Amino acid sequence: MSPVFDHRIREFRTKSAYVSEPIIDSELVEPTIFNYILHLPPGPSEPPFGHHEPRKIAQWINEYGPVISLNKGKDVLVIVGRCQEAIDIMEKQGASLADRPRSVAGSEILGRRILTHTPPIKTYEPVQFAYAHNIVLDLLDSPTLHQLHIKRFAASVILRIVYGKTTLTLLSDPFLLQLQNMIPRFQSAMMPSTYLVDKYPILKYIPVFIFEDGREEEYEMLFGKLNWVKSQVESNVAADSVAKDLLMHRDDNQLSKMKMTYLSGSLIGAAADTTAVAISTVMMAAACFPCAQARIHSRSPTFEDWPRLVQPQAFILEALRWRPVNPIDGEIKDNMRLFTFGSGRRSMYIAIALLLWSFTLAEDPSNPIDGTAFTPGIVSHQKRFSLTFTPRMSETSLEIIFSSTG
Repeated sequence: MSPVFDHRIREFRTKSAYVSEPIIDSELVEPTIFNYILHLPPGPSEPPFGHHEPRKIAQWINEYGPVISLNKGKDVLVIVGRCQEAIDIMEKQGASLADRPRSVAGSEILGRRILTHTPPIKTYEPVQFAYAHNIVLDLLDSPTLHQLHIKRFAASVILRIVYGKTTLTLLSDPFLLQLQNMIPRFQSAMMPSTYLVDKYPILKYIPVFIFEDGREEEYEMLFGKLNWVKSQVESNVAADSVAKDLLMHRDDNQLSKMKMTYLSGSLIGAAADTTAVAISTVMMAAACFPCAQARIHSRSPTFEDWPRLVQPQAFILEALRWRPVNPIDGEIKDNMRLFTFGSGRRSMYIAIALLLWSFTLAEDPSNPIDGTAFTPGIVSHQKRFSLTFTPRMSETSLEIIFSSTG
């Protein structure tokens, strides 16, 4: 990565209000009648229902040591707050740590404990390539709406892949509007100890309307999309998609209607939001670090070029280390191996590669970028920011290139 980029990041870290040290690992100690014999790490005495921000936890780490324990209702939460200690523990006790805290709200109530996997997706590269071309055309038409264009791209790609939607997807699409309401609710549920049911799983058997309403709304929405694909399959007009494949091989997969509904829906929820955030983050980094951006311009790329485009790969990796999509600990990582890359890699690659080939991205002098303006949560969204897009050739040439091949 460009030394200028690295220097700017080091400079930024000294000015950032983020947590001063990484909070990178945690483990829930299950309660037993023998808990009194456990030699737990030191820690503060806090109310059982407290929800602690990273800065507060960092303060406790500095006060009590690199490993601390917190009371979380019926559980004890052990937090490892220093990188070296975490590495030592994971190297020596890796088998005992291959798990995560149980999330009753996010997994068993809202998600119904559906296990998902990512199906082969290389066959959809032409679709991703075509939709990425549309971003360039959208930016030529209305560059100030760049974040909305990226959201539309991410939504269009994932709806095409999962449900075979071939018609134009607009941000006013009713399904997308419902999805925008569903995703924040699920992301909130995935935050540890957000709901009492995470501390006391017995509560999941008590009718709680906030969960029931959200769950039924979610299921009806996702089942409606799966049912639409089913009707397309029965009419022999369905485009290739994940949902079509699930329906066509239902006997082989032995998946119930509910499982197929949530399997396909989970791919939408996982990809649409994170892909859009990741692309916008790289665009922000390109504007903030122009010297690094200048090194990655090349000819119009394709998927076949990816293994050879080392500079774009490095830039994307560094940008997402600089501002992770899932900043669980709120800290910029010094080690490039320790960051969340996420899914949607092919969509992200082709969109970014074409954007950086087509435009020079820069800060708007009248509205400088605030590189710290991100929302907290499981997925960290950029707040609204301004960019300028200077075409690297005539607008007419770009329109001809991307209209003829998009």
